[in-house]
Amino acid sequence: MNIKFILIGLFFLINPNIEVFDILPDFIGLIFIMKGISHLAATDEKAGIARKHLMICTYINAAKTLTLLLQGVISESEMTWMLIFTLCFGTGEAVLMFLAFINLDRSLNYTGMIYSATNVYDRSSSFTGFTLAFIGLRTFMSILPEFVYLLDIDYGNVDTVLINWEFVTLLLYGLNVIVVLAMGIVWYINSRSYWKTVGAESDYLERIEEKYQKEVGTNIPLLTYRAFKTEALLLAIAAIFMICIRLDGIDILPDFVSAVLLGAAALRLKKLYPKHFKKALIASALFLIVSASEWWLWFEYCTSYYDTSTAAISFSETMQIFFYSSIEAYNNYIYLTVLDFVKVISALLAFGSFIPCINEIVRDHTGAIAEIREEVTIKKTKRIQKSLNIYTCIFAVIAVISLVFDPISVLVYFDLPIFIFITMILGIIFTVYVWIYTQKLTEAIENKYMY
Repeated sequence: MNIKFILIGLFFLINPNIEVFDILPDFIGLIFIMKGISHLAATDEKAGIARKHLMICTYINAAKTLTLLLQGVISESEMTWMLIFTLCFGTGEAVLMFLAFINLDRSLNYTGMIYSATNVYDRSSSFTGFTLAFIGLRTFMSILPEFVYLLDIDYGNVDTVLINWEFVTLLLYGLNVIVVLAMGIVWYINSRSYWKTVGAESDYLERIEEKYQKEVGTNIPLLTYRAFKTEALLLAIAAIFMICIRLDGIDILPDFVSAVLLGAAALRLKKLYPKHFKKALIASALFLIVSASEWWLWFEYCTSYYDTSTAAISFSETMQIFFYSSIEAYNNYIYLTVLDFVKVISALLAFGSFIPCINEIVRDHTGAIAEIREEVTIKKTKRIQKSLNIYTCIFAVIAVISLVFDPISVLVYFDLPIFIFITMILGIIFTVYVWIYTQKLTEAIENKYMY
């Protein structure tokens, strides 16, 4: 383990989050922590699970930084949107960090005991408990202003706010900075003390390194299996963010988060499949640029014609009035629909860029458990690989159908609103299928190597 990297990573978690603002981005710190525990994660199951949670949290947090670009178009009348982003990202990251540090604690306890490193397992629980308390407090303080705002609104009259919101906001932000920063400094000092103690256990660190070199090293099948398990998880989560769920016309599961996760999955292939890695990364980057632009422009378009805090009629009715009475609104709507189609094409390229790599993994790393008679093993392997190729074809078909429905549903939004619901259902079907598909591939790799 690299203790210096872990301490650098923990330092990035000290600062409080002001809504979605993060002065020291968490994802940078999480990258350092993952790098620091990488050899432990490769040789211990619990540490491996911790690393996966940290990895997902890293890419989610990196995607969150893109929302900082939205601050210029989020007015005081759009507090609901600020709450959605703060709540979804903030609580989601907190849950992932909780799971990561709990599993890391279990790993430190187990490895500390078997390697007789008393200082490692004896103090790990106190480090983890303090860490979970700090993360919980930081998350609570970051979402508190929005909750206070929503609880204060008189819903009988949406224009009525019972307290001076500007004063309360400054008060809560100030409290957040003082309390979280003070606790963060104390937490970091405590954490630094613990990890310095771990670093002093030279025998413990040497045995972890020996186990890593012995079990992993250049074991291509094992590296492929672990890489694909991570890639499968990232693909499944990326598919979730492709589900079209619109609130006031805006997709509340931003597609650019899916693009970031696909980029992360591509990076996982870098060492094993450099040729496929480059294509997948370029396709994911293109998808990220297009989807982020499309989401931002849709947000600006919808908030330009509809104010959620003052409108007396529904979003659909309001937009329909503008759509049919304003030539500018109509033209902009058509332009954005065209951009939606471009986004779908880039999404299909991004998801499709993984198919050649998957086909190569199927060919080289899937099969049946070895039988006494070799011809039986070969026959079963061919059958398994043939079924997996069929699954891949179905994956491509479902991806095309579910994604293409998105711009079509937008185009006929006012005449056939049922298409929005159909698009959402197709997105859910696609997500479920991606999960089933990747699990089948993982099982086939396990079958061949008996992991």
